[in-house]
Amino acid sequence: SNLHSHNTSKGILLGGEPNIHRLKRYATVFKSQLSAFERNPAVYRGYYAHVYNNYMHSFTWGMHMSCEGRADAENNVYSGGNNALDAGFNRYCEGSVDSGTGVASSIGNRFENGAQSTGQIRSSKLESIPYNYQLMPTNEVVNFVTRNSGAANVPGVCQAWPQ
Repeated sequence: SNLHSHNTSKGILLGGEPNIHRLKRYATVFKSQLSAFERNPAVYRGYYAHVYNNYMHSFTWGMHMSCEGRADAENNVYSGGNNALDAGFNRYCEGSVDSGTGVASSIGNRFENGAQSTGQIRSSKLESIPYNYQLMPTNEVVNFVTRNSGAANVPGVCQAWPQ
């Protein structure tokens, strides 16, 4: 994905439309620098996100999964923010068909400067990833992502999930 999200209150929202809860949707966020106030990303309504090798910093809400949203988070660096990786219930979904809690896995992530995970966090993957990918060690993520993320540095790599 190679994103650089900054100077904005909201980053990435997956599954915000309440009428799509019965469709299975997938997204991959990788090698990105995310520092929006919230939604780095937010995963709702049955969406699944594979989020790896990202640098997330200067946020109030980092990754958030609720309303049956799910994510596997691997080898990300979370720095200085509340609720860096949070999965659970959200009042926004109350009373809807998909009012369940969200869940995430945290594998090989680094939490620094007060960042922490909260809620329904597991230590093993939720999904079998249908493509090949290579994880970068977390001690290399910040340097690589700050040098290479954003529109000026698109390497031409885009991953799509099979339908």
